[in-house]
Amino acid sequence: MKKVLVLAHLGLASPRIIGLAKYLSLYGWEATILTPRMSAYQKKMFLFPDCKNIEIIETPQFEMRYGRESPNINTINFCSRIMNSLKYRINKNFINRYIHVPDPQRIWMFHAIREVNRLFEVRNYSALLSSSSPASYHMISAKLKDIYRIPWIADYRDLWTQNHNYLYGSIRRYFERKLERKTLENSDALITVSPQWVQKLKTFHRKSKVNLITNGFDAIDAQLSHSPNDKFIISYTGRIYSNRQDCSKIIVAIDELIQRKLIDKDSIEFRYYGPTKTVIESFIQHNSKLSSVNWISLNDSVTRQQSYEIQRSSNILVLFNWEDVEEKGVVPSKIFEYLGARKPIIATGGFGSDYVEEILLKTRGGYYCKNVREIKDTILRLRGEFNDTESSVTLLENEKIKSYSYEFLSGRLANLLNELTQ
Repeated sequence: MKKVLVLAHLGLASPRIIGLAKYLSLYGWEATILTPRMSAYQKKMFLFPDCKNIEIIETPQFEMRYGRESPNINTINFCSRIMNSLKYRINKNFINRYIHVPDPQRIWMFHAIREVNRLFEVRNYSALLSSSSPASYHMISAKLKDIYRIPWIADYRDLWTQNHNYLYGSIRRYFERKLERKTLENSDALITVSPQWVQKLKTFHRKSKVNLITNGFDAIDAQLSHSPNDKFIISYTGRIYSNRQDCSKIIVAIDELIQRKLIDKDSIEFRYYGPTKTVIESFIQHNSKLSSVNWISLNDSVTRQQSYEIQRSSNILVLFNWEDVEEKGVVPSKIFEYLGARKPIIATGGFGSDYVEEILLKTRGGYYCKNVREIKDTILRLRGEFNDTESSVTLLENEKIKSYSYEFLSGRLANLLNELTQ
């Protein structure tokens, strides 16, 4: 069996890298994942019980000290606390902007290369795969490519200098674009997660071999058991990016259905699980037109495994599409988790005619609703199914949905690896 060495930060790259690595063995490839050491919290939140079947090697991670952010209140006066806190922020901003290019993870290079050298002494790897962000992992892999002369695939989960969330201004971006092109010039192939990004990367890097391998879901996780609900449950799991996603439409739609007595407020519930419930709280506080919010349940973050269980037990899953007309290539990975849960999806926001809408149409996995009226109509239609089938909405199942499983997507990655190593 051929071996591929994967460089990825699993605290950021899960579940994509875990999902792809898990099933490569079905296609004649065995993956070793090299990652910075993860905290117990990260392992609990992001990894899965069956990760023990994947070889994951953790190495130390250098952490830059910028100063003392929160000095002890008992040992230092108020002005000194303010000055130290300001110094911390200035140091951090300066170092991250001008020294840690492209990102602080670049310092991990020393640990990574030392560990890779050790691995190559005892194993024969046929290929290398790096996954960003952080973009530093491509820089590390470029050096490893020069040393070991094996095919290298660069995975863009997120774009680098073309990223819609690029933080460092036009001057640094100008020079960093040169760094990105130089870093990737010897890569053998690029892969990314949406057709729009495929085209962007082809144009930017002037490469023809840029392949689409989307994010996906693990079919085993999708087989979690669930029980019928007494209420009609609409759920959202994960972070809400308040400057890029709009949670208001789904809340207004449900509230209007309740106000017009088309749905009893005691028979429906909108459940949120994640670290940004303040976004919803803020909307509620500033919207006096809402009649009642007793049907809204706001909850803290849960583990990825718990998130799958919540999705599976819901009747509708909500997806907040990206509110940026220039970035129709941004596809929330949540849509694939939702497809794995096999429950109807309501996608709101965005501008339509994007890859999210294309996926929903292709898989018949849900509905893209441009406005509050369409959301209300869809909820009422699915609510009718809920009443007709005794507290359940029909589970979705078709081959188009299965094409987004990591078992299927790993086959596409294996085909690319085979092509590069022939």
